[in-house]
Amino acid sequence: MSQATRDGNWLVPRLFRAMAIMGSVTVDLTRANIQPGTSRIEVLSCMGDVTILLPPDVRVECDGDAILGTFDLKRETASATSLNAPLLLVSGTSVMSSVLVKVVDPAGPTWLEKMRSRWLSHSQ
Repeated sequence: MSQATRDGNWLVPRLFRAMAIMGSVTVDLTRANIQPGTSRIEVLSCMGDVTILLPPDVRVECDGDAILGTFDLKRETASATSLNAPLLLVSGTSVMSSVLVKVVDPAGPTWLEKMRSRWLSHSQ
């Protein structure tokens, strides 16, 4: 029933585990050092939320089981297609909770800038 966050400049291990039991976990890899080759993130979420943020220069494959919950991959920007790019495999289980793997552009506009842009385009 708490929150855990991992962000900033850190070295992602070959195997990283994230678990949320009636709480939330955020794993921000947008500024992390991801090694060449394949890395894995194993997720277990029970009545909680796990969010994994990825930069666009990483290939990602998502294979999770959702039981009365969600296990989704959302791309806000295109991810790398080069076979030389690091590969991140995300797997696990979501029970009455949500797991969201999101590919974002860290240099892209913030949600406030997006809202302001939408509002200005509709008011004209």
